[in-house]
Formats: sequence, C-alpha cells, structure tokens
Amino acid sequence: MAVPKENNENEVQDRSLANKKDETQLRAIARRFFRNKAAVVGVCILFVFYMIAIFAPLLAPFELDFLDPTLRRLPPLTPGHLLRRLLA
Repeated sequence: MAVPKENNENEVQDRSLANKKDETQLRAIARRFFRNKAAVVGVCILFVFYMIAIFAPLLAPFELDFLDPTLRRLPPLTPGHLLRRLLA
C-alpha cells in the first residue's frame, strides 16, 4: 500500500529539521561564513598579511641600522648611496 504523498512530504521536512537540529552551532557558523565569498577572500588577505608580518625578519634584506639617514639625498651611485652598497 502506497503512503499518501502529503505524509511523505511531511516526513522529509521532519528529517531536514532533525538534521538541522543535529548540526552544531560551530558548523552552522562555518557553513554560513564559507558561503560568503567576500568574507573568505578577506580572511585569506588577512592571513597573507599576518604571514608577512611573522616572517618579516626573513624577508627584509637589511637591518635597520644599515641605512644612514644623512646620506639619503645623495645622487645615485655616489659613495655612501644605497644603490652603491647593493651593487658592491
């Protein structure tokens, strides 16, 4: 004997509600977050900035005392200029 269509639809809705109730709040938040593409891109950009900040000492080629502020207005390639030091 076939089950009437109305009862079958109600049963499917009850199952979907039960699945939603079983879902933890953290999963619901994560699912909603990952649906928002702008939020995901923003978190990726923040992650890249944080990685650059963490590894900045490895990325920076010079120490802070390497540059002499008194020599900053010298013409390029004169003694003491930064380009001269880099090319040497």
